[in-house]
Amino acid sequence: MLATNACVACNLSRADLSGLNLLGADLRGARLDAARLGAATLTAARLEGASLAGADLRGTVLGGVDLRDANLAGAALDGAFLTRAVLVGAIFRGATLTKARLDGANLEAADLENVNLRGADLHGARMFFAEITGARLEGADLGAADLDADALAGAVTDTTTTCPNFQPGPCSR
Repeated sequence: MLATNACVACNLSRADLSGLNLLGADLRGARLDAARLGAATLTAARLEGASLAGADLRGTVLGGVDLRDANLAGAALDGAFLTRAVLVGAIFRGATLTKARLDGANLEAADLENVNLRGADLHGARMFFAEITGARLEGADLGAADLDADALAGAVTDTTTTCPNFQPGPCSR
């Protein structure tokens, strides 16, 4: 994989890829369940349909990555950099994304149920049809985020949350 920067539909479950430079890697459909990718660089990587369930992605650089329809259930993405990432239809159920950078990310139809997004930057994120019931958004920045009118009804926000209208929380929309 390191020679070609590609590992399409391969099995890298439980692999230790921490700190590696995988810039632009083609990992479409790969299995990376419980893999360790902390502090790796995956900028502009292709991970469509990949499975990263339970993976450690803390501090990973994923700017502009394509994680469309990927499974990140239970993954640790605390402090990850996902600016302008394509996360359409991705499953994050039960994942942690505390202080993650998701500004400008496309999270349309993503499953963020019971996800910890405390202190996350979601400024300008597209979140139409995203499932965010039970998501923890205390301290998160949702300024200018595009989401359905009632999307935040089941999410947890507080006075430290910046709502889509740039007002302090708790957010009602």
